[in-house]
Amino acid sequence: MKPRLLKRMTIATRLLWAFLVMALVPLSIVTYLTYIISEQSLRAEVTNNLRAITDSKANQIETYVRERQRNVTALARMPGIVNAFASLDQAFHDHGIGAPEYTAVENELRPFLSDYLAQSGYADVFLISASGDAIFSVKQGEDLGSNFYTGPNRETELARVFDRAKTFLVTEVSNFEYYAATNAPAAFIAAPVLQGSVAIGVVVLQMSNQEVYTVVNDYTGLGETGETVVGSRGDHDVVFVTPLRHDPYAAFRRKVPLGSAIEVPLQQAAQGVQGYGIGTDYRGKQVMTAWKYLPSLRWAMVVKIDTDEAFAPIVKQRHAVFIVGGITLLLVIAGALLVARSISNPIVALTRAVRVIAGGNLQQAVPIVRHDEVGELSQAFNTMTADLHESYATLEQRVEERTTQLAQAHAEISTLNQRLTADNLRMSAELDLVRQMQHLILPTPDELVAIDGLDIAAFMEPADEVGGDYYDVLHTDGIVTISIGDVTGHGLESGILMVMTQAAVRTLQELREADPVRFLGALNRMLYHNVQRMRSDKNLTLVLLTYAQGRVRISGQHEETIIVRHGGAIERINTIDLGFPLGLEADIADCIRHTCVELQPGDGVVLYTDGITEAADIHHGLYGIERLCTVLSQHWAGTAHDIQAAVMADVRCHIGAQKVFDDITLVVAKQR
Repeated sequence: MKPRLLKRMTIATRLLWAFLVMALVPLSIVTYLTYIISEQSLRAEVTNNLRAITDSKANQIETYVRERQRNVTALARMPGIVNAFASLDQAFHDHGIGAPEYTAVENELRPFLSDYLAQSGYADVFLISASGDAIFSVKQGEDLGSNFYTGPNRETELARVFDRAKTFLVTEVSNFEYYAATNAPAAFIAAPVLQGSVAIGVVVLQMSNQEVYTVVNDYTGLGETGETVVGSRGDHDVVFVTPLRHDPYAAFRRKVPLGSAIEVPLQQAAQGVQGYGIGTDYRGKQVMTAWKYLPSLRWAMVVKIDTDEAFAPIVKQRHAVFIVGGITLLLVIAGALLVARSISNPIVALTRAVRVIAGGNLQQAVPIVRHDEVGELSQAFNTMTADLHESYATLEQRVEERTTQLAQAHAEISTLNQRLTADNLRMSAELDLVRQMQHLILPTPDELVAIDGLDIAAFMEPADEVGGDYYDVLHTDGIVTISIGDVTGHGLESGILMVMTQAAVRTLQELREADPVRFLGALNRMLYHNVQRMRSDKNLTLVLLTYAQGRVRISGQHEETIIVRHGGAIERINTIDLGFPLGLEADIADCIRHTCVELQPGDGVVLYTDGITEAADIHHGLYGIERLCTVLSQHWAGTAHDIQAAVMADVRCHIGAQKVFDDITLVVAKQR
């Protein structure tokens, strides 16, 4: 039936239907694809914008907190503060606030600290004694003179951050909370005041919330409905800690229960998860969000915008596409009618001549009876037949020329491939040489076995052909020196820096340099000048252990040093305050400290690089220090080699099929 219907159709009708099909199908596809691609592009653009804003605000807040941490640490280490602290504490306890003895000491401190407060923008500066008494405050609020262990403010964030700084001897940051003494939200940064290695008190800076609020309440790039939500996780809920665009009084008043269906991104960020997507906010509105965890303040941050506003351009574009599509369809129909009628009649006459040409008679000319497009088509047929006739005559010659050109191109490509192969072989040989140098300078098993008093096992595996991890064990005059380090990055530069480090450490050991400040200072100067000469930005962390007669001295900044006692008990030593990364600054002598640990038979020390603790599984979960300590404790009854093998087996089990992205190094030393 259909073939008969087509036979009865005129050329004009067939052309009309053909034009309609050819126009409607692409038009429909283009319209659909335009809408889908535009929606996806807009979604991606909004998402990338939200993520960029999230990263920017997170970086601003993290940078702000880190700067404040450095400020309070520097303030606590100032000789004037350290020297005046004991006198002020004594005057406070012996005579009390307001006494002449107290006022005399206070007058020495107040001008400097008041000026420091005015220039730095903090809300207040506190000096708190080791017993918990607030012995000084620039603002002299109601908390001055109170005790943060027994007084009314003992359950505040100020009391908790003071206790952590004094106990752990590190700079600590509190959560933001409503502080009754100032009747406003506040956060505190505390640093211990050390006299030798003993904390005689704590310096506390009260941060102003205005700078954080300024970052959070900046709505640039967030349209009319976008905002930034910041929360702090509690036991059962997440508390909003800053005002909101749609709720200016939300700070410390609005809460989201954990596990609820609203503000799911905020809950995930509070649990340390980073991501983006669509969710429901506290108003019940559907929003596009990007969220992130801020570790310095333990905050969850969500940047969001209503989907109605985000996708408004798509709705407008959809209406515009429908209008343009309808107009295009009408124009196609009208144009198809005109074109079909104008070309159908001349084509019939032209067809007869074309059939003769199609039969192989290339000398047949098409008669030109019109001077419009059909006439041009006739002329084109005549030109085509002439070209075809000439092409057949010269085809063999042109094929031969083209073959010659292809042969020449093939020869050039072969030459280039040979050069590339030679360059690759040369580079591979250079990398292999550095890798062999790295392995040749590592301590041999025979050297480790020959050390009296210690059972030592070590393992190192680079992630690339040339790694950036370093360790060494040296035994001179009854003193065992164990060092471990991690050069930033991998590859040739990192490998060369590792070899330079080993050579310098061994040289200093052979020179019997025992002072850690001079040892690490000289090593740092050598590396710093070599890195500058290499025009590189490489540096490394390094910890240095010296062992003699059951006593271990630890110095230098690296990962935590793990002390394992005879029964498997774990002690972790944070080395962050024992040194500074090598190769960054020319002089780090003021940053070098050391600590000592006594070992009994069966006790030991474990050193590692972050390739172990940051080893990730297929789901990006990290191995972690806690799991490492658990495995060490469970297998500590074995030999050092057994312990090292057990740890590496557990690390490989955790990694599974995931690619290893960082060098892995482990050193186990156990006192016999």
